[in-house]
This record gives sequence, C-alpha cells and structure tokens, in this order.
Amino acid sequence: MAADAIKSAWVSNNTFQQLPVEILVAILDRVDDERDLLNVEATSKRLSAVIREGTVFKRRCRRLLATNCDLISAFRFHGFDSKSVDATFCKRFLFKLRRLAWPKSDLRLDHDDGVKVNVLDCEGLMKDTLDTAEWRRRHNYTGVYDMALDSANSVLVVSVYNIIQVWNVDSYECVNVIGPEALDDDAKKSSCFFASGRVLACGTDVGIIKTLDLFSGKLLGVFKHNSDCISDLRIVGETLFAVTWVGDLQEWRLNGAELVFFKETRPEVPESVQVEYQRRNWERLVDFNDKLVATNSSALFVIIGRKDAFSISVQTTARVLCCKVFDDWAYWGQQHGQIFRVRGRKSAQNAVLVDKPKPIVVTPYGDNITSIDVDAKRVVFGDVNAEIHVCLVENLDDDACKESPDFLIETGHRYGAYVWSVAIDATRIFSGDSDGKLVVHDFWNYADD
Repeated sequence: MAADAIKSAWVSNNTFQQLPVEILVAILDRVDDERDLLNVEATSKRLSAVIREGTVFKRRCRRLLATNCDLISAFRFHGFDSKSVDATFCKRFLFKLRRLAWPKSDLRLDHDDGVKVNVLDCEGLMKDTLDTAEWRRRHNYTGVYDMALDSANSVLVVSVYNIIQVWNVDSYECVNVIGPEALDDDAKKSSCFFASGRVLACGTDVGIIKTLDLFSGKLLGVFKHNSDCISDLRIVGETLFAVTWVGDLQEWRLNGAELVFFKETRPEVPESVQVEYQRRNWERLVDFNDKLVATNSSALFVIIGRKDAFSISVQTTARVLCCKVFDDWAYWGQQHGQIFRVRGRKSAQNAVLVDKPKPIVVTPYGDNITSIDVDAKRVVFGDVNAEIHVCLVENLDDDACKESPDFLIETGHRYGAYVWSVAIDATRIFSGDSDGKLVVHDFWNYADD
C-alpha cells in the first residue's frame, strides 16, 4: 500500500480518522516501504502517536527476522527483546538493519569510518599456563587456529594453542576454558573440534570422537568406529561428518550428547587420482550441508552429493588450505592467494574429474588463503599477511577472475600475522590469528547513534 493513499484518505475521510488503533496498525502494516511510514507519521498527530507508541516498527523487525534468520545475532547482541517495548528503539533498530555499515571500499590501518574493531587477547588469558617458546619449537602454528560460531546462541568456540576457549559474543567475555587435561591423554591427542549447542566434539589421532559439555568441560561420551586418525569434523543440526586421514567419510547422528554411527564411505574418485586421494594426510578438511559434502587431499578437492549420487574431483593447482560449503556451491582457498568454487550438480557420469579450474578471485599479492566463510551475500577469507578479503557473491563470475576483493580489511591484526580462522554473522566478522588475538569487526551503523 502506498503512503500517499493513506495520507489522502486521512485528509478526505473523517470515518478513516475515527478507526480504532488496531485497524490503523493493520493498515500501516501494509505500507510496503518503512521509509514511507515517516511521511505518514507527519500526516497527523494521531497517526504519529499510533506509530510512535504502538508496535508498527516492532512488528516489522520481527517480520524481517522471520525471513532472514541470520539476523538473530544482531537482535541478541543489541538486546532487541528487552528494549523492544520502546517504539523509538524499534524504529531506529529497523533502519539500522536496513543500512548496515558494510564498507564500500577498503578499511586501511588508519581508518575512521565508524566501524568498531574489538581486539580480544586469547593468548593473554593463558600466559601463566603455556610456554609459548616451547610450543613454537614443537609446532608449525601458533595462536587462534580454528573457530566455530553458533550465532543463534551467541557462542564462539576457538582453539588457542592446546586449549579450547568459549566466548560469549554478546558480552565479549570468555565464559569457559577447556584445558589439555580434558582434551588429551597419553593414549590419544585431540586433532580437531567442532561445537553445536552445549556439545563440544573432538576428533583424536586414534579414531575416537569425544563429546564434552561446552560450559563445564565434563566428558559426556567416547565413541569410535575404527582407529584411523580423525583429520577434521563438522556438525550441522543432528548430523556429524568426520574425515579420516585416509579420506574416509564417517557419518554420525548426534542424539543429545550421544553419537550414533550411521555409515562410513570413501568418495568415488576417478581411477587416475585414487592414489593421490588415499594418501595419508593429517590436514584433510571437511564441510557439508543438506546437499553436499566437501573434502580434500593435499591437491585434490572432492565434492559429493548427499541426495543425488555423484562426486566431482578437482585437481587443484596448489595445496588446499580451507573450504566452505554453502547452498549448492563448494568454495576453497589455496596457496598463492586463489579462491575457487564449483557447483555440486549431478551429471551423466557419477565420478567427474575437473582438471585445474579457473579461480574466481586472486588476491593482489598472492598471499596464501588460510581461512574462509561464506553466506548468501559474501565470501570472506583471511590470508597469511594479516588481511581479510571480502567479495560480494553477486559480483562473482565463474568465467572471469576477480583480481581484487570488493573490499579489503587491514585493521585489527598485526602486519604479518596469519589469519587462521574467520566466521561471519549478519553484522560482524570474527577472525583469529597467529598472535593469539581474536578480532571482531562490527559493521552495525553506530555513526547514527
């Protein structure tokens, strides 16, 4: 409904002016563009009061959330439930949702654009319990190496050296630390983790998957299918996928804190690359959704259909360092600053081999891509030179390689730090680095406050 029609009816029709508040609210709900409500609000004191004192903007916020569940993190972070009794707050909140401050150009080190940058010192929380010099002597990585974001529950779980930290991303407080005494013992070492709800799942080097309570660290269960090292695992809903160091995919069902084994499969790959795929690899990756599962060997990326029986094997031009599945696309980042994606679709052949595809993005300096996350609008990836790159999905072209991201973020991380992990919600980018820092770039439109 057009705002002009309401304004005209209000001026010319006395009956319209006498309508009960509930009917006026229902009519105002039908105004298509909330910016038009500002014009309606100026028509009369009564309409202004209905809008200012009623639930018009609150209802619009709720409808927007219903059609975009990813916004739940913004609603929680900014306290919508407790503050929505204030119609003015709801009005401001709605317009801020519509005008998020995602930058149109690069965020340089000397930026001053209203974007909030929070730097949280994960390593500093454990300075009295870890000999970082000894760690560097024994390992080829440092700092915040991996993360799992649960936006719906405002929880971010990060691995920092040999511990797990649990962060509340509404308050930016570390609410629990799970140490090596719970994660490891002499017989088995944790090799990967993921978190869902209250459950932390840890894969180990002897094939065991342990579940722990995320907030107490209490051991909940120990599960094993065979003795192959678990290289990586992910949880979506009630399903857990794990990939072993020989490339087998284990599928489990999560029932509370219990894991029930479902099946193990080895992806069907063309004969010419079977030896490459089956070679032992501690650093395999896995990601999945309801359509696809993606995994890799060192220089082979494999996509498997979950509903349709197919596999796509991609011979990559360099080592795969990170991957992400979103919708029916599988994305991965690799050495030399290249991002690729392949759409997972069934073809005439069950097992397809793609030889050296074209990248969709190549970063200007060719720094290795170490982390990636994707949503419906953005592809966000971090590199080994403290930079975060953001590409808009609408600007990606599989036939034309982008030579630079839509915008680059240079703030928050020390120059030269490795951005090991990234995760995004509707308004923020979380990134962990080799210095043990957790950096949050917040693109909420604070400037209007």
